Amino acid sequence: MAKIKKLDFSVDSDEFPIPEKMGDVADVLAQLKDVLSAKNKEVDNLERIRARLYNVLFEKLPLSGATGISGALAVASIVTDEVPTVQNELGGWEALYDYGYKTKTLHLMLNRALSKKYVLETMAQMKDAKKGAKKIPGVGLFIAKKISLTKPKGKK
Repeated sequence: MAKIKKLDFSVDSDEFPIPEKMGDVADVLAQLKDVLSAKNKEVDNLERIRARLYNVLFEKLPLSGATGISGALAVASIVTDEVPTVQNELGGWEALYDYGYKTKTLHLMLNRALSKKYVLETMAQMKDAKKGAKKIPGVGLFIAKKISLTKPKGKK
């Protein structure tokens, strides 16, 4: 059995040497598959660590009365974002479809997915026109919380 040479996959893809023998190409693909599998496991683990760290910030920052915290490398703050969602208690999809037919805005709900930009713009226009009322039938707003990470001022 021939000894398989361990390859360096860190080179640029355009610089990677392609073997001439088809059997060697298959061997390189097998090695690459193993490397990708190991890297994916590493990325999955890093994602789990990141999720745990985000959860710590979500849980502990509000308890301290803070919305953000500054470290040496980054500033972390909790930010909110309005996300339109179809809600059954507001009439659900049926109310939204009725509204779409009435206002000729069926593109609003293409594939049963709301266009966040369009819905928020429409709600803002309705608010301006009706002095405070900003409701599309069947649609409510879910406030999503996220962590914003930025570099501290003066740091690169």
